[in-house]
Amino acid sequence: MTKPTMDSNEWYAFGALAYQQGDSAMARDCLMRAADLGNAKAMFEIGTMAEHEGDLDTARAWYRKAADLGSAEAMYNLGALAAQAGDLATARTWYQRSAEQGDREAMRNIGFLVQQEGDLETARAWYRKAADLGNTEAMDDLGVLANNAGDTAAARHWFQQAADLGSATGMARLGHLAYADGDMTAARVWLRQAADLGNAGAMTSLATLTAQSGDLTNARLWWQRAANLGDVQAITKLGALAYQEGDRATAHALWSRAASLGDSDAAQALRMTGYTAQP
Repeated sequence: MTKPTMDSNEWYAFGALAYQQGDSAMARDCLMRAADLGNAKAMFEIGTMAEHEGDLDTARAWYRKAADLGSAEAMYNLGALAAQAGDLATARTWYQRSAEQGDREAMRNIGFLVQQEGDLETARAWYRKAADLGNTEAMDDLGVLANNAGDTAAARHWFQQAADLGSATGMARLGHLAYADGDMTAARVWLRQAADLGNAGAMTSLATLTAQSGDLTNARLWWQRAANLGDVQAITKLGALAYQEGDRATAHALWSRAASLGDSDAAQALRMTGYTAQP
């Protein structure tokens, strides 16, 4: 009796399962077998494994194989690798091909590249394509463009769209708009929702609102949470609190940390108190 052979999809499934279980060697072997049988998903996954290992040339080769078989994910990753290497023309070419396959992240990235060139109308069009497919980052981009143009109503619309889909960034943006409108209650509600989803900027803004109400204890807690996530403004604020409390060593350590991350307020605080940022 002839022993049944597995097809490419079965090899791919075994490879994916092995990878999930942490068996990279077995995963690679199964995925290679699937790729040898022409499975584009397997080729893409082999490329992803190589990229995670830092072997970008091998990753690029496998992504190209998968892209040649129509993989939008592989086209997108080829674009991302090209962008990381500074080859924006090649990046745009691959993002364009991926977008033509319906990849909304690629559409958003084309919008970003076009915006960097100063073509806001074309950027807006690409962001809209991505937003219509549910990309919340593109919704945020549309909101920011509208807000920069002075169209607060349109900005609020797009930020709300993103927030409705669970975007912490959208929630934080709505909080900032509410703050600008003088609606502190709505600002706190939106910023708290964003902070609870891990948005560090929202934590810092919420801390500032809390401090303005006189509650420095909870303000410190929010600044600390934001600082733990690397928010430089929060680190600077904690330094200011420490300085006000007479703990100059802690203040200067925090300001040095924030200054090393590029915060100009921290650098100024160091200069004004007779210190310079640590290298």
